[in-house]
Amino acid sequence: MRPLLLGLSLFAAATASAQTTLEPASLPANARFGSALSLSLESLPAPDNVILVVGAPGGTYGFPSEVPGAAFTYIGRQWDAPRTFVSPDSAPGDLFGFSVFRDGREFYGYLIGAPGANRAYHFHTTNDPAVNRVTRLNGSSVGAGTGFGYAVAGHGGALAVSAPWANGGGAVLVFPEHSPPGVPASAEPTAVLRPSVGTDRRFGAALAAGQASCGGGYCQRFAVGAPGMNGADGAVYVFKLAAEGVWVQEARIPGPPGFGTHVSLYASRLAVTVPGTDSTAGAVYVYGENPTNTWTLGTVHQGPGARYPGSLAFRTAATDWYFLTGALGTLPDAEPLPVNVLRRSGNGNTVSADVPSPAGASPAFGAAVAYTTTLWAIGDPGRGPGAVTLGTSSIIPVASEEDPAPSTLRLSPPVPNPASDAATVRLDVPTAADVRVALYDVLGREVAVVQEGPMPAGTHVLTIEGARLPAGVYVLRAAADAASVTTRLTIAR
Repeated sequence: MRPLLLGLSLFAAATASAQTTLEPASLPANARFGSALSLSLESLPAPDNVILVVGAPGGTYGFPSEVPGAAFTYIGRQWDAPRTFVSPDSAPGDLFGFSVFRDGREFYGYLIGAPGANRAYHFHTTNDPAVNRVTRLNGSSVGAGTGFGYAVAGHGGALAVSAPWANGGGAVLVFPEHSPPGVPASAEPTAVLRPSVGTDRRFGAALAAGQASCGGGYCQRFAVGAPGMNGADGAVYVFKLAAEGVWVQEARIPGPPGFGTHVSLYASRLAVTVPGTDSTAGAVYVYGENPTNTWTLGTVHQGPGARYPGSLAFRTAATDWYFLTGALGTLPDAEPLPVNVLRRSGNGNTVSADVPSPAGASPAFGAAVAYTTTLWAIGDPGRGPGAVTLGTSSIIPVASEEDPAPSTLRLSPPVPNPASDAATVRLDVPTAADVRVALYDVLGREVAVVQEGPMPAGTHVLTIEGARLPAGVYVLRAAADAASVTTRLTIAR
């Protein structure tokens, strides 16, 4: 059976000011349209250069419904004329559309995961009826019930599909990309990536694709999130293609529990989330790649409140970094929260604004987000059959190089807190000054000096090394001129 690719007018597009809401008109109430999003700029003239893919898996992982999943693609901002993808092996509970991926500049076709059935598919863009339009990606080598298809990504001829519950902490299978007319009905993996630390769990819960410097040129790279289970610490792995079919681990970046729930890789920047909960805020960690292919923590953006961040979209261009973090509500009576948008300028200053939840939004508003330089998309799979809100990127605030310096000396709470190893803290310095930042135990004894010396005005991120400190509560104090501020840090073992 061939996959169904139809141009059906199933959607109503409601527009208010600069925003558009896609709402399925004929999908069942539990279709969960908007659970997964992929938004890409193509190498085509505008407006056909924008392609949006929306997953409607008909359930969540571990809680599938009897509704077979589907995915929809919108080309050139034709919001009322999507093409529909369904699985060639369609079955209730397959969660087809749980993960979706498209990037027409680096990848041909569409990747769609169906982790409820342990399947993933590569759909090909061709109008030739003689050409097979779908390749089944074979994940049988990692076994059944492993969540194969949970996350998908692709770049430059390599396709990655995760199986976070495979033996050994999880796995990511890498497949070759095929393009018409030579499209096989099925494909076997050319490599299997696994965590190098045996205690890492849910390896493959998140995937991101990019490129690395290789021998004067470029090669494919994948970032893999392993956020852990049952309160265990998380980690993110970075792999690159060293030779045909040979992938090497470039880095393993450890973090607190939940670290690696979402990852985004763009050029030489890697963004990683520790998600918020119903009562606590999480954070977005941003790393930069060094010439030696190592990764250094540059910035930590704390969530503006409980339940932030829930999901992440990240881009960087020149010296500007962009973040779009969505807040999820897991309690039935939770209020839908706005999506928080950050933009960081080259001078290190950050401004933020909110995309408010529209009327009728559910607590799942922000379950998925996607962003390009011209358009953003926010999924709300809990709103009836589901919905996607779209808007132009012009509403994202722009931080100029002349943004004002902080007005007061300020220390943000450490992240993570409690910490078992290192923690980071943001320090706002209003004017250039000699600044001393030190850590004290509960008896008032100085146990570490974090910073001492001149600092320019602006926002700085400091790292507190806690690996050698005894468990307990500590006070971090920053002093500049006649001002001083404190915050608390707990070291847990």
